[in-house]
Amino acid sequence: MENLTTPEMRDFDASCPAENWFLYWKTSSSLWETKLRDYQGVSPIIVPIFWALHSDYQDHFDFGHQKPETNLRRLAEIARSLGVKIVFAIPVSPAPFLTNGGVPSYLARQLSENQERLAVTVIDSAQMVNKVYSFYDPKVFQAYRKFVYQLGSYFSQAGISEAIYGLNCHRIEGGHIVSYFKDYSKSFQDGFARYIKQIKDSEPEKVQDLGQDEESLVELKHEYSLLISSLYLDAAKETLAGNWRGELSTCLLGGSSVDLFRRSFDQWDHENDYFRPLMKSIVHGVYPSSILLDSKIKSKALGKALKDTVNQTFVRSLLDDDYYSDDSSLSYSPLVFFELNDWGEGHFSFENAMQDSGLSHFFNSEYPWSYHISREYKQEFDDLESRKVFFFFGERLDQKGIKQILKLFMSGQRIFLDTHQMSDEVASKFRYFLVENEIKTEQVNYISPVMKASLGEGLVITYDRQRLAQTSLLKRKGFWQTMVSYLELKHMQVDQDSDVQFFWMKRAANSFELSYEEIRRVHVYNPTSYKKKMRFKSTAGFAFLRSVDEKFVEIKSTPIGIELLMMPGGSITIDFGCFEP
Repeated sequence: MENLTTPEMRDFDASCPAENWFLYWKTSSSLWETKLRDYQGVSPIIVPIFWALHSDYQDHFDFGHQKPETNLRRLAEIARSLGVKIVFAIPVSPAPFLTNGGVPSYLARQLSENQERLAVTVIDSAQMVNKVYSFYDPKVFQAYRKFVYQLGSYFSQAGISEAIYGLNCHRIEGGHIVSYFKDYSKSFQDGFARYIKQIKDSEPEKVQDLGQDEESLVELKHEYSLLISSLYLDAAKETLAGNWRGELSTCLLGGSSVDLFRRSFDQWDHENDYFRPLMKSIVHGVYPSSILLDSKIKSKALGKALKDTVNQTFVRSLLDDDYYSDDSSLSYSPLVFFELNDWGEGHFSFENAMQDSGLSHFFNSEYPWSYHISREYKQEFDDLESRKVFFFFGERLDQKGIKQILKLFMSGQRIFLDTHQMSDEVASKFRYFLVENEIKTEQVNYISPVMKASLGEGLVITYDRQRLAQTSLLKRKGFWQTMVSYLELKHMQVDQDSDVQFFWMKRAANSFELSYEEIRRVHVYNPTSYKKKMRFKSTAGFAFLRSVDEKFVEIKSTPIGIELLMMPGGSITIDFGCFEP
């Protein structure tokens, strides 16, 4: 079981700038043993591989032959001797915490550009400006392929057995999680033009209406971007097959174009600006990292939030490896009531779909951050939680997808199905299933046409988000309040001042807590420079257990619940027992 208290933040160390990251080139190799011995964070430690350090000019590769800081075998041996678990990460996208985004200087020719055609640039933890260079330059890919081949040979010959992941770096832009691989530079445009020419020769029907169809053009650009991205991923996967464990997506806090200007002046940089990107990363299942942020901004509430979220359970859940699977039910993990899934191919924006339907506003006001977004549905039926509610989008479903949804329904799960742009074939299969199995249905026109089908504990509710989008935000929120009320979800009612940040976690009850079904933990932060209040209303089925990690907070019990008075930078963790009233 995890500790009740949180370790204090360490002084800034350039080689360990964030969470469980270790940058081996930021310190002398003679200090590696000391750094790893002193490490007290979560396990395993992520060690990104700095391409430019190992190949500073064409067709030259150094793995300890010249510079001792390039000797990865020695690093792995030191970690093993100390009993410290490390995993390597080879960037498969530009990595902005590295000089030139990781591209060797002899290849840094074309700057990566964002949608506004501005150079992608970030400020790192040392307040240095890093320019990011395009991965769409053919010469960059050719050199990358040579490097990962040499790296794979080195790992094999040196007997390095540690796992290696493909590191795909992202940022938050306009509320969306965007990969640094995404690029609008001349290198991308030239490559896309060649791609279109190839398609004209092989699949002319795909491009015949491009001039009049902007949506098809966007889709083709997305398709081309995925194609080139897969070339880098496949090159690393094939040459490092013996150590390969898959792709690790990370979202770098402070890495957006807005952050570039905000972080240019201390007066503009506020820790409150990083809470939403942090939690958005969590709900998207993307590894959040503060590797770009300096220690000052992480010295108060944000630093504690990072330790609370990027904990042992979360780290192991993202490392898809049996060795790191966490089979302890007494560890805290995010509390998830709703899981939004996508099975389709090509681009799909969860954010737009949630905005149109009003789900974003409803979740933010009623169940903040208690949902999860999954690009690939991989749930095992034996692992299903009774509380979880599934969302699926009809336009993203095929025959296989609707079949899986019906299996979930038959197994007693609760499902919301958005019928917007659902194909006739999928809709017919769904209707046929209901008729064939004599499933009881109810239909009503409540803002959107709604159909409810139930069988035992299984429930499917259909709606059309396009119809919801035509109404006011207030009506959409009322719609979801009514729909979700049918589900009788067990959750505490909370009132808080603006900018108070909090999120819920849960774990199973231990042998001393048998009166409770589970333990709910809420982490609360005041990242502002003002006093803030928060109240947990007395709710049937919940009992206050304890408060821990109190910092600049007054906690008071009243007849109507628990009240918090939080000073600037204050934070607290509270545990509640959840039981059947």
